[in-house]
Amino acid sequence: MLSQLKLMYPGRYSLPNEMDIRTLISTSTSAKKAADAKRKTEIAQAEKEALAMAAAAARGEEYVPAAGKKARKKTIAFPKRYQTDMESILVDNTDIRWQEAIPLMKERYAKEDGSLPEDFTEDARLKSKLTYCKT
Repeated sequence: MLSQLKLMYPGRYSLPNEMDIRTLISTSTSAKKAADAKRKTEIAQAEKEALAMAAAAARGEEYVPAAGKKARKKTIAFPKRYQTDMESILVDNTDIRWQEAIPLMKERYAKEDGSLPEDFTEDARLKSKLTYCKT
């Protein structure tokens, strides 16, 4: 390779040495191999998803793709109206535990038919917020 460079650039004195050339070649080949492997896994994943979609359609079900590693839920702010009520419950009874406080919160916001509002948060989120407010 170095001899080819000397023939191509006869008047040039600052040519890379053999080690630099080998490093560049190995870097470019490893990058190409990594790109090929990534492309193969993407193709295999797309084929797997297509098969799962076809199987779900054959069963008469709706296909919902699984969330990948990088899929992440957008964090939603805790509603202020629930937080103020939660803080008032904690002010009234400082020794209350989350097992007792969550039913109180649900009691406050339950509709006539027993259902909760659509923006009412999950129990796990209420628990974490309660324990955070107590500290």
